[in-house]
Amino acid sequence: MPRIWVVNASPLILLARIERLDLLTSLAETVRVPRSVLQELEAGAHRDAAADAVRNTPGLSIVPDPSVPEQVAAWDLGAGETHVIADALEVPDAEAVLDDLAARAPNTLSTYDFLRLSPHARLSSSEESSQ
Repeated sequence: MPRIWVVNASPLILLARIERLDLLTSLAETVRVPRSVLQELEAGAHRDAAADAVRNTPGLSIVPDPSVPEQVAAWDLGAGETHVIADALEVPDAEAVLDDLAARAPNTLSTYDFLRLSPHARLSSSEESSQ
């Protein structure tokens, strides 16, 4: 099964700083960067190094921001984290690459009744019926 990663800003900034964004594409077949993550890179102090490096690294795909399930929006994370999680939930077999403690906290993820975002993470049947 191919590895599909949806990556947040901080890992991109750190890897761009050491000029090793290629590590992502060597470890995952598909690397997705939601547009809101790129916008965070463009707005931050590391704009030149990170945003330009992401745009110029073969194999990193800038993707449109997905629609965000209400349950994820309620977590009140930043736009990048929110769209990374939403994209990982929407794309079959995708995994989120995050560094934000709030986005990874087990009590937050228990809202979706799973311990971590995994290739098979989806809404529980009770949450699906409430949508």
